[in-house]
Amino acid sequence: MAAPLLSQPLSTRFTLSTHALNSHSPPNTRFERKNLSTEEALHKFDLLLRAEKEKPKPSVYPFNSLLKSICLSNYQENGYVTILSLFNRMIQEGGVYPDEHTYATLIHYCCRAKQTDLAFVFFGRFVKDGFRADISTMNLLVRGLCVNKRVSEAVDLVFDKMPKMGCKPDLVSYNTIISYFCKEGEMDAALNLFDEMLGRNIVPNSDSYDPLIVGFYNKREIVKANELLFDMLDKELVPDTATQCLVISKIYNDKKTEKKDMIIDKMINNTLASRNISCHKYKTLVRELCKTGAIDKAEDLLHRIILKGFKPDTITCNMLLNNQCKRGRMDKAKALFNQMGDLGIFRSVVTYNTFMNGLCKQGEVEKAEKLMNEMVIGGVEPDLFTYSTIVGGLCKEGKMEKAVKLVDEMISRGLEPDFVAYSTLVDGFCKEGATEKARKLIDEMVCRGIEPNVVTYNMLVDCLCKQGNMENAVKLMHEMISRGLEPNVVTYNTIVDGFCKDGAMEKALKFVDEMVSRGVEPNVHIACLLIVCANKGIWKKQ
Repeated sequence: MAAPLLSQPLSTRFTLSTHALNSHSPPNTRFERKNLSTEEALHKFDLLLRAEKEKPKPSVYPFNSLLKSICLSNYQENGYVTILSLFNRMIQEGGVYPDEHTYATLIHYCCRAKQTDLAFVFFGRFVKDGFRADISTMNLLVRGLCVNKRVSEAVDLVFDKMPKMGCKPDLVSYNTIISYFCKEGEMDAALNLFDEMLGRNIVPNSDSYDPLIVGFYNKREIVKANELLFDMLDKELVPDTATQCLVISKIYNDKKTEKKDMIIDKMINNTLASRNISCHKYKTLVRELCKTGAIDKAEDLLHRIILKGFKPDTITCNMLLNNQCKRGRMDKAKALFNQMGDLGIFRSVVTYNTFMNGLCKQGEVEKAEKLMNEMVIGGVEPDLFTYSTIVGGLCKEGKMEKAVKLVDEMISRGLEPDFVAYSTLVDGFCKEGATEKARKLIDEMVCRGIEPNVVTYNMLVDCLCKQGNMENAVKLMHEMISRGLEPNVVTYNTIVDGFCKDGAMEKALKFVDEMVSRGVEPNVHIACLLIVCANKGIWKKQ
């Protein structure tokens, strides 16, 4: 019977051998299931051990299946101790000899669990049992060494030991080490290895280019990154999603990169031509294009993926809709909004709010109101932002009565007006000169526990000053101070300007002195006022 694995020192190094990491065990997978707890795994193992002992010739196949499930569930710290114990019990108590599938599972587990030394021990045992290495297993060890930052050993394994064993390094061998060098910022070493791979007539794939492109972008070596990107795209390869997002971000934010649209078009065309592509990747690219402001590209890509039969999600469409509205492209926003309905894409409250906000900014408040009614009929409940948006639009058009009614409706629906809603109404009333109504709103804000800020007070101070009601304007400023709010340059500028227009230059200068004493720096307007006062000799009287 084979000796227990624990009897061999962990530091022992053997020539490596196995295959079939991705091979399937012979049929008997009744135990193959992920997420087994340690207790559950041990119980099932005990049951299996007893069952196999009763057979004349115990089979390794059900053990392989169970070990695979256990390995998939035990990546926690020290989980390898359980795996090792079960392996030894299988041999000692069950009399079951491991086959190449057993070793492949355990080696894979050790590398994933960052137990590279133990993986080497299993390889040594594997060789001793007469199995022969294959490239997939060797690459797994290479990856295990790189993950544990033992890159010099990985390089030695790939370029010295593997050839001696008759195992020729392949694309995966090179990609693994190139990726590690790139993660560590050793870009020259990575690029040299890439060139050596080309010299050996090994054709690179996306996994070869991706880490190099990302690494050079992160090093701010944009020219080298773009050269590799051009080469990659010329080979009709498709960068992974993370790399594509980085490319979009870097290219559109780098002023020196030429032919930006051509590069992005080529990358998108390669992506659309790829067979192994998902809707998730398309959505991610549309969102990234929106983030960088490449709205036309995002719109074109969205259109093309719809033609390919993919259905965008609500979030992706909302991002494009928001960008169209921000740029005042309401015809395109409307087309997208309607297309969402035609395709059965759920139009959320964010969708409606975004479109309504765009309409209100363009002065199309009636259309926004109509849309809110459609929204309610469609079963989408308006939220605080919905009401605040329409209220803001109505206030801009001076329709204060409708705005107030809408706020009342909002309250009746159980939505409490927030700071934005109140400030919008205050601003609207102030622009109409309705200072009493604005004042009442500020008082109501305070009663509801919503603290007005300096900007809110400044709106009413400005309105009072324009009406020549300087006494109340000053009182309001003092009230603001009593509430712990410091007047800013706009507050003082408004008060000083109001007194100047009233011809009360001495009072104006008094507030200039107060302003300076409070550490508020006078702006250009007040500086010009001081010059006028000095010329008139008023300043000298103070």
